[in-house]
Amino acid sequence: MAYVSNTATGSAGLFNPVTGHRILDTRNGTGGVTGPVTSGHTVAVQVTGVGGIPSAGVGAVVFNLTVTQPSAAGYVTAYPDGVSRPLASNLNFAAGETIANRVVVPVVDGKVDLYLANASAQLIVDVSGYFTNSTSAGSGSDFNAEAPVRIADTRTGSGLPYSGHTLTAGSTLTIQVAGAGGVLSMTSSAPPTAVVINVTVTNTTAASYLSVWPSNVTRPLISDISWVAGQTQPELVVVPVSPSGQVSFYNHAGSANLVVDVEGWYS
Repeated sequence: MAYVSNTATGSAGLFNPVTGHRILDTRNGTGGVTGPVTSGHTVAVQVTGVGGIPSAGVGAVVFNLTVTQPSAAGYVTAYPDGVSRPLASNLNFAAGETIANRVVVPVVDGKVDLYLANASAQLIVDVSGYFTNSTSAGSGSDFNAEAPVRIADTRTGSGLPYSGHTLTAGSTLTIQVAGAGGVLSMTSSAPPTAVVINVTVTNTTAASYLSVWPSNVTRPLISDISWVAGQTQPELVVVPVSPSGQVSFYNHAGSANLVVDVEGWYS
């Protein structure tokens, strides 16, 4: 739903990461909507002025969209509020599945819309950052892309950093991302503010979820990947880094191995 320019100037299109924050959860009414959302309905989600997103100067938001407890197979389309719904899908799911996807959506009048098709389901939105628009007086970071580099693989015998560090139930693994896999170090002239990583869980023994956040703050109530026992599941994650350049990963239940491929960073 967007692209990153290498020639843009001015204040628009700069990224500002925020520590993950849940702004919609229809299971409990967070965000003002109590579900389940029924098929064919659209939920307007207020994204500015909440969860660390400013009330003005926002061109687009980055969030993790999760569907849970769907009654049948279906899909969700995320798009700017007040415009015609596009022929697109951001998240496809099967009956009873809990699944997530990272979404970047333009913002109109401070909101984005979520359209649910073919099923009733609960919807969850965890914001992780925003892009400025041309009216913004604030600052932000530019994207630095690179070919994917694997910086962590907890599977025993992987031969990569963190080998043997399987995540057990309720455990947290902290990974150094600044200075790893081509990402600039925190002592560079343009240290990273956030990283873009593809995170994969595998060898999973129970239904669970993974939360990813900067290691210098308390773990937020968010999820970045959800899975069932035996499933290998990837997810694109955009997450701020701590002042020391680290990111933490929390596994809720069972055990799972973690694979992390860095694809770029903001600085």
